[in-house]
Order: sequence, then C-alpha cells, then structure tokens
Amino acid sequence: MMRTHYAALFALAAAGCMLTPARFEQPSPRYTNANRVRIAVTGFEYDQFRATGAASSYGAAAGSSTVTGSGYGWQANGLSRAGAAWGSQAVQGEYVTRTLAPDVAVAFANTGCFQVVMGPNAKPDYVFEGRADGYKAMGALRVLAFVEGLTLTPLFGMPILGRAEGQASINVVRVEDGTLVGNFHSRVPLKVVTTLYTARSAEAEATATARNFAIRDAIEQAAGAFCGRPGNTLAEVH
Repeated sequence: MMRTHYAALFALAAAGCMLTPARFEQPSPRYTNANRVRIAVTGFEYDQFRATGAASSYGAAAGSSTVTGSGYGWQANGLSRAGAAWGSQAVQGEYVTRTLAPDVAVAFANTGCFQVVMGPNAKPDYVFEGRADGYKAMGALRVLAFVEGLTLTPLFGMPILGRAEGQASINVVRVEDGTLVGNFHSRVPLKVVTTLYTARSAEAEATATARNFAIRDAIEQAAGAFCGRPGNTLAEVH
C-alpha cells in the first residue's frame, strides 16, 4: 500500500501536478429562470513581460609562458598555456498591461444570471470592477529544492510539495447613482506536487490556476447574491 502511494506521488511530481480542490472539479451553478441583470465588466488587469530584443557579449583571452633554467649538471625547460572565454546574454523587453475582463465577462454570462453589455453605448445596471492575482507560497519548496540540489536525490526526481494562492475581489457599483453597493472577495489556496526539474514551470502554472479559481469563486458568489432566490437583488443580501 505504501509503495503504491509513493509511486502515485512520483507520477504526480513528474508531471508537476496540481491538486484541484474538490469543489472546482464540479461545474459552476447555472441559473435558468433568472431575470438577467445587465452588467459591464471592467478591471482584472495584470502586467506581462514582452520581449523586444536581446543583447549579448562575449570575450576570450589566452596566454603562454616559457621558463628555461640550467645549472651544474642539470637543465630544465617548462611551457605553460592558459586560456579563458566568457559570454553573457540578456533579454530586453517591457511590461505591458493586459486584461482578463473579456474572459471574465463570458464567465459571468455563462452563469445565466447576468446579461453582459459592452461598448461605449452600453447601458448596464451595474458595473463589476475586478482585480485578481496569483501568488507563490512555496518557501518550503525552495529550501527543500536547495537541499535536494546538494544530494543525489535529483537523480531520482524526489517529489516536493508546494503551494500557491489566488485572490480575487469584485466591487459592484450601481450605475444609476454611482453607489458602491457590494463587494465579493475570494481566496483559494492550491497545493502542488513537483520536482526540482519542474518547480519553475509548476509555480507559474499554479499561480495562474489559483487566480482563475479565485475569479470563478467570486463570480459564483455574485451570481448567488443576485439570482440565488427568485426576484433577489444585491440590495436584499446582507
């Protein structure tokens, strides 16, 4: 039994596997008889690095020396050579602002609770302004990876347990009078099984996945508040 457990753990680690919380393995609730609320979705911005070029530098040096000596009854010759080469390469780029708002708008519409309107002439009843991010929470993973790097265990791809966290927040503004009438906040931790070889890519994937889970949770909260009961509105939810 224990051998089977470790075999499964090694298999997960080799793939850089994330342990999805059970609730996110189920489809999101869908409201089929709701009076759809007209909303616009804004925000959900993030910075992404974009490469614009690369710079490199290389150098080399070489030298040699000859030593000759002699004395009564002996003679010696010596020759030494030395050389070195080095190089470096740096990626040039800039951070640009991206937004997840169009994708989040689709997710809102798919709940069946909201009618998403877009464009300068759109007239929503509410504006949903969101922000979301994923964070690395893998300090222990880095310590273990360092220790692993000093031993022979990297040869066997020892599994390392890590953690990421996603957070999302949505402010709800009533367009009629510009009043902030509600906020939905979500925080989702996510466990990761990885190895020294896959740790970097696993971190990036885990933080993005945790962020997306947090967004989904906040959307489900909003749908439940607006459409959880017949004729329900946000103002009735406390």
